[in-house]
Amino acid sequence: NEPEKESEKAPEKTAKEKNTNESENSLELLCALVQAQENDNETIKALKKQLKPKTKEKPEEVIHFSSKRKYSGMVLKDKTYLLGAPERLMNETVPIVTEQVKKAVEEGYRVLVFGEQEKKGGFQTLALILLSNPIRSGAEEIFAYFQDNGVEIKVLSGDHPLTVSAVAKKAGIANAD
Repeated sequence: NEPEKESEKAPEKTAKEKNTNESENSLELLCALVQAQENDNETIKALKKQLKPKTKEKPEEVIHFSSKRKYSGMVLKDKTYLLGAPERLMNETVPIVTEQVKKAVEEGYRVLVFGEQEKKGGFQTLALILLSNPIRSGAEEIFAYFQDNGVEIKVLSGDHPLTVSAVAKKAGIANAD
């Protein structure tokens, strides 16, 4: 009789390899969600320009963006994935994610969170997306001109108030706090 051979096992993946696989999967899911959306707003247009399709999978259901809800999403393989405003989607209290969002918002970034809506009502963050719009050249001079002539400038935006305030300050708008 031959001695029993030790069964060949695939080596365990390292934490780095697992994180890389999870990140690649999250990116594929995000691409699928973005590509399934209609080109009805500038955010989706910008994301489509940057995120090229990484998967051929098509969602079973598409949840189009609503400014009232502040998110869009998709259902894929009986899982719901959402992309939108952190203050609407994140009901988790993961300090590092919460701190990252807060810091980015205070720096003037528009933050989107991408994650999975859990069956029990929770939300598992898979990625944070930071967006910024460059301030047009000459904007500071234009705002200064209006302010010097007694025009009070008001900013209307659906973005987080801290993001709007930070961008308004960068643009030279008085009383942007």
